[in-house]
Amino acid sequence: MRLPLRAALTLWHAAVLALILGGFSWIFYDRVSDALERDLNVRLFSQADRTAESVYTFWRGEWRGQRQSTLAGEENRAYKDDTLDAEIRRGKFSGLVNRWARETRMADTGAPFRILDREGRVVYANRRFGDEPAKLSEAVSLGFTVYETASVQGRAVRLATRPVIENGRVLYHVQTYETLGPSKRSLRDLRRWLYLIIPSILLASTLVDWIISSFALKPVSRIILKAQKIGAGRLADRVEVPATRDELEALARTFNEMLSRLERGFKRLRQFSAAASHELRTPLTIMKGELEVALRQPRESEEYRKTLAAQFEAVKEMDSVVSQLLMLAHAEEGEDSLGRESVDLAEISRTVWEDWQVLAEEKKLRFEMDAPPAVTLPADGALLQRLVHNLLDNAVKHTPPGGLVKLEIAEETGAARLTVRDTGAGIPAEELPHIYDKFFTRRPSPAGSSRSVGLGLGFCRWIVEAHQGTIEVQSAPGSGSVFTVRLPR
Repeated sequence: MRLPLRAALTLWHAAVLALILGGFSWIFYDRVSDALERDLNVRLFSQADRTAESVYTFWRGEWRGQRQSTLAGEENRAYKDDTLDAEIRRGKFSGLVNRWARETRMADTGAPFRILDREGRVVYANRRFGDEPAKLSEAVSLGFTVYETASVQGRAVRLATRPVIENGRVLYHVQTYETLGPSKRSLRDLRRWLYLIIPSILLASTLVDWIISSFALKPVSRIILKAQKIGAGRLADRVEVPATRDELEALARTFNEMLSRLERGFKRLRQFSAAASHELRTPLTIMKGELEVALRQPRESEEYRKTLAAQFEAVKEMDSVVSQLLMLAHAEEGEDSLGRESVDLAEISRTVWEDWQVLAEEKKLRFEMDAPPAVTLPADGALLQRLVHNLLDNAVKHTPPGGLVKLEIAEETGAARLTVRDTGAGIPAEELPHIYDKFFTRRPSPAGSSRSVGLGLGFCRWIVEAHQGTIEVQSAPGSGSVFTVRLPR
């Protein structure tokens, strides 16, 4: 089942924290247990070592006393050998230990201990040790101190067996133990505290996590509520951008940018529909009117021919408009692909200029062109032809009779320059920033034209930018316009 983001984050964090705390508790408990065991082993070793040292010190004292007697003339050769091993070989170790225990009162000591001979037989054991059977491991016989958990008088104890070595030979063994009760109680208390603390930390952390995630995701909730209210008619609305400098701020900004793109897309769609209807209405109206007139009564074949020729021109105009609209639509969708090849901009410009010359003469315009024999550059020839056509169309249609329209082609360093000048009404300053907007419509000019210029000029800018070029305009009311295009060569 899908969980809300806040719940999912809290549960994931709780699960990860539970794993971390569980692992920490296990390691901590294991280390404490190991430390208690090492500490107990050290105490047992020290206790066994003190017992062995006490036995040796007692024997050494007796040996010195006997030696002094021997030096005084007494015949007691048994104490001339100054090693405890010799004493043990003479079979007098048991008596030595008993004398040591009686005179040092070690039987009354609080620590349980016993002394074993080399074979593991009990030589002496104090009252606390009892009569537990002795069993030596192989490691003890090899001279290693062995620690093990055993049962003495029905109690679990930590038993240490320390061999006493002289000149590389094991003389006897000392065993001592401590009960495991205190260590077990310490570990039991530690477990109890861990069982209490770990769930408490986990619960408190989960609660804090829930509060923090709720606070952190509050901007997301506001974005969701705002986004739910934004529809096609409210694309100008924007979500609040939190000043958090994190992913939430980036999310809000990205969402606002998406809304801006959607708003521009809807605006373009509306403009596209309006422009298409505007651009196609005039030729369709002309065609409809002429066809109605032609069909009212029978006519001569020549009149039908003229009517069909007029319809053909209208169809050509509509085909041009539809082609531009489709190319603009593809450009918006990123589907444009330029067919770059070496083309002659001067030759293309002359061809388009000749096509417009007849219309310019009918409108009584001075129509001039200045171009070198050839200006080649890598480009899409069809698009460059459309570029020149649209610029001349804009100039001719907005220049009154008697005005001047001039087309200039020139070479510059690393670029080709295309300039179209006219002496029309010019463009008001407040309209200059919008003339390249697709489907922008200028106000009626003195030349009597109110055609959309945004379709042609917007397409011009797209063609120029697709060729990594630049387009500029200089214009003022009453002084005409100058469009300058630079294309890299």
